[in-house]
Amino acid sequence: MRFVAIGLACLATLGCGGGPPTGQVTGVVTLDGQPVVGAQVTFSPRQGGFESTGVTDQSGRYVLNYVHGKTGAVVGTHQICITTERRANKDTEQAGVAESIPSGYNENSTLTAGVGRGPNKIDFALDSKAALTTDTEKPGERFH
Repeated sequence: MRFVAIGLACLATLGCGGGPPTGQVTGVVTLDGQPVVGAQVTFSPRQGGFESTGVTDQSGRYVLNYVHGKTGAVVGTHQICITTERRANKDTEQAGVAESIPSGYNENSTLTAGVGRGPNKIDFALDSKAALTTDTEKPGERFH
């Protein structure tokens, strides 16, 4: 019985506070200089693991949420997807929303960003007419 109690104590210690290192991520999404409202911003770690998501507010600002009520994203390089599309929900009778962001930033995205420990401000200045370019991946810097 003593070994079971010790084992459970070890599991509780490892399970609740563990996980990969994360950094806090905030930023602003604009399209042609205007804030994008209601966009879902998703960071998918290239090294694998859970995604982080956030939704832009009236100013285009987002805060990423990780898992289990934790904010932020896993430290490392991420593939980025920014979308405004929402599918209709028959159960709630909520209408769908058409995509207003070019596919180069969502379904065909080549956007990447680096997340470091601590605070990271990562803004996305999207351009509906320009060719998509990405910056060098450095934690906490601005990426397009």
